[in-house]
Amino acid sequence: VLGATVPGLLQLMGREFLVLVVVAALVGCPLGWYVMTQWLQQYAYHVEVSPFALALATLACLFITITTVSYHALKASLFNPARSLRHE
Repeated sequence: VLGATVPGLLQLMGREFLVLVVVAALVGCPLGWYVMTQWLQQYAYHVEVSPFALALATLACLFITITTVSYHALKASLFNPARSLRHE
């Protein structure tokens, strides 16, 4: 945090989370599509599972991840360490 730039903190904090979300999407989307398709086959009238819905869910997860990591990186970069040392 000391001397780090905001983009550096974003990259440092965000890379791990983005990799986890992308890996989860790569595993979860095909698995979710398969399970939902098999489950819906039981019904006489059923809808097709849209790839658009899976892509939208993945984009929503990425957006939430980026927003949360950005918030915490900005919070860490704007924190004054002297204030913390003063209270110890």
